[in-house]
Amino acid sequence: MFKVKLFYHRFINVEYWPAWTIYFPMGFYFLYLIIKIRSCGFYAAVNPGILYGGITLEGKNEVDKLLPIDFIPKSILIIPGTPMNIIKLLMEDRGIKIPCYVKPDNGYRGKMVQFIETESELISYAGKADFNFLIQEYIDYKNEIGLFYYRFPNEDKGHISGIVFKRGIIVIGDGIQTIGNLVLSNYRYHKLYDEIFLNKGKLIDYIPTLNEEIVLSEIGNHIRGATFYDMTYKISLELENKINHLCKQIKGFNYGRFDIKFSNWEDLEQGKNFKIIELNGAAGEPTHIYDSSYSYFKVLKEMKRHWKIMGIIAQQNHQKGHPYISCKISFRLFRDYLFRNK
Repeated sequence: MFKVKLFYHRFINVEYWPAWTIYFPMGFYFLYLIIKIRSCGFYAAVNPGILYGGITLEGKNEVDKLLPIDFIPKSILIIPGTPMNIIKLLMEDRGIKIPCYVKPDNGYRGKMVQFIETESELISYAGKADFNFLIQEYIDYKNEIGLFYYRFPNEDKGHISGIVFKRGIIVIGDGIQTIGNLVLSNYRYHKLYDEIFLNKGKLIDYIPTLNEEIVLSEIGNHIRGATFYDMTYKISLELENKINHLCKQIKGFNYGRFDIKFSNWEDLEQGKNFKIIELNGAAGEPTHIYDSSYSYFKVLKEMKRHWKIMGIIAQQNHQKGHPYISCKISFRLFRDYLFRNK
């Protein structure tokens, strides 16, 4: 019976639907933009400072270099095969300690992102990684949002178009069930059981007390089990002014999503006690669409709104001399993207 209820829950909630159910119909709108703008690769001009505008294949390490250093976590780039003793020296030199995060330099949708709690976990990750990856310091701010920002090149002030609050994998005890059973009986976490307990097996049989909260993952990624809440209503003049001031320091950036960890809303509005975990360009989704209250057509409408904005920005940047890319390169990027995410 639970499996039937699980299927029904995932069927009626758009947030669980496969990505193609959104991107297939949106592909027709993207084709419309290509015809209207007369370029297969118009998106490359939306963020001239990011490779291909941030549509794919841009390195996170290179994007981080665009950001003001005071607002990003310490991180180091590791190439495959780097000996562990060298990695430890690099971490020591940068002041990065365990616990920390590791993630591919060129990743997508949280794939291969891992929270490292022990040296043995880091050794295992580095030994298996056949790609460049970042080791990023752990930021202990408890709140995380995705904030979508855009600024038309012909305007001085930009806009926040959406905010999503991210809540990691958290179970609340009832004083009766084990953590393992709480995960198995949760519609959101059920299919992530093996991944959740990959390095936390010792917690499976623990019985949390009534209303005790157990944080099993802080990774703010929807596919990795995080719950997303649309908090676009939290946009304020103070916050928009602070984000505008920040974005004007990012050369060649006009459109994308910031993933931000912060202490509290008051500090964030004052521009303090926050760190930018990641900046996504043209490929960045307005992730507030993954709020459970969004209907399918509302999701498509919000995606269309953002892609329309992207097209306008690209055209204005193109008029200022920033080039589009050819159809040949666009098709190659699309092919490489599909191959990378198989």
